[in-house]
Amino acid sequence: MSSPRIESRVVISPATGTRVCISAGLILLAVAAYLLFAPIDIPSSTGAAFKCGTGWAPEAGDFARAVCAGLNDTARLRAGVVGFAALVVIAGGFWTFGTHRKVQRRVVEAAPGDDDL
Repeated sequence: MSSPRIESRVVISPATGTRVCISAGLILLAVAAYLLFAPIDIPSSTGAAFKCGTGWAPEAGDFARAVCAGLNDTARLRAGVVGFAALVVIAGGFWTFGTHRKVQRRVVEAAPGDDDL
């Protein structure tokens, strides 16, 4: 009969500050997606809104390009800046706070028929 053996494993988990930075970064990524996909409307003098499309898919046509005058590019640029800021926050969280390493151990009883040589 063999004696029980001890198994161990290393568990790596993000620190609390890293988790907060990941959460903040995910919120910023959601804001970037909103800025990229939100419709862009320009109010006209009659009160109706002229639709310029989105940052992702601008409205086609020469008239739409003349009226919108780069608003789609501005929306795309804003989304890119906020997305980059999200990545900086997440990477900065890992760099600043890091991760925790913990060794977990457990005793394993030998099963009948297991022969430790």
